[in-house]
Amino acid sequence: MRPNEYFDIVQQIFSEDGLTIGPLRIQCSEALSVQIKSVESGIKIIFSDRKPKVTLQKIITFSVSINAIHFSQNGGVLEIDHFPDLPFSYNQILK
Repeated sequence: MRPNEYFDIVQQIFSEDGLTIGPLRIQCSEALSVQIKSVESGIKIIFSDRKPKVTLQKIITFSVSINAIHFSQNGGVLEIDHFPDLPFSYNQILK
């Protein structure tokens, strides 16, 4: 992936429409407070106060807050409030 592609993804996340990956939309509407940690499996970004939002559109539409994102070599996991964690691969993001 080229650096401008990373920039485009981050720009979409902070846009009014958010970043859409299949049935998921990830969106941040304001500045975030984060803690970045190195963990055994990779990098973990922990959100405090204002958290990004994930909206899932299937039969019904609902939104949840992201507590943290785990990044590893081939993908990661969205750690979500009161909902199962959502794994993803970097290939899903690039499609």
